[in-house]
Amino acid sequence: MSRETAPLPLSRLPELLERLYDSLAEFLDAKLALFRKELLEEGESLLRRAFGVAAAVLVALVGFMVLTGGLVLTLDIWIRNVPLSCLIVGGTYFAVGAGMAGALAKNVTRRPLRKTRIELEKDKQWIKAQASDI
Repeated sequence: MSRETAPLPLSRLPELLERLYDSLAEFLDAKLALFRKELLEEGESLLRRAFGVAAAVLVALVGFMVLTGGLVLTLDIWIRNVPLSCLIVGGTYFAVGAGMAGALAKNVTRRPLRKTRIELEKDKQWIKAQASDI
């Protein structure tokens, strides 16, 4: 019960190529629109978080400076040497900060644009399925 199909006449080839081009252009426009939208959303989210973090850092910095002054003065009471107290507190802060920076630097390599990558992977699978049907 197999049906034999007649070959397409060559006169339809330009029309078919034009339809293929239009479909491909539409497909690429849709993917580009998704990419732009996701990039804009990621940028806006990043900007909002950055402003929030900046405000929190300013408040924390004032508190940190007051606590540091108190710590230096308290340490000065025990060892009776202000420069040495400053060196001890500063060195401790430096060591802790460098350790935290090293630990946090490992988490920076996050993969952005998750939705676009998922859509491109789906498209890749669809194209493979279409190619295997031919």
